[in-house]
Amino acid sequence: NDWSIYWHPTTGAKAIGVGETIEALRRGEVETLILLDGALDDRQGFAGPAPLLLATDPEELRSLGVENPEADRLDELLLRAALGQDAGLLPLHAPVGALPDGVGAVLRFSTRPDARPDAGPDGEDL
Repeated sequence: NDWSIYWHPTTGAKAIGVGETIEALRRGEVETLILLDGALDDRQGFAGPAPLLLATDPEELRSLGVENPEADRLDELLLRAALGQDAGLLPLHAPVGALPDGVGAVLRFSTRPDARPDAGPDGEDL
């Protein structure tokens, strides 16, 4: 039940939870989107005209220059953004240990200044 087996073999870079995954998708860093079936069914997100323009708050998109963010299912927006950067999809059909919100990603690379391949979501070594 440890999804870390799917980490990128070279970088080990990952995104965990909705917030980190959305940030990584917006930066075009996602190699594989990991999504638990049904985990985000009741969550709404917002999108701009381009696939990588997504957020859980319409004001965040407005701050990025999107005049009229459109509401949609969050899981659909995550899939759209993943497809927009030629990322793969790893659908899960059962909960996995350290995957809050039922969503995460294996990254091609990370541009986060605090990103370290051996760091957990709180910055501590795993």
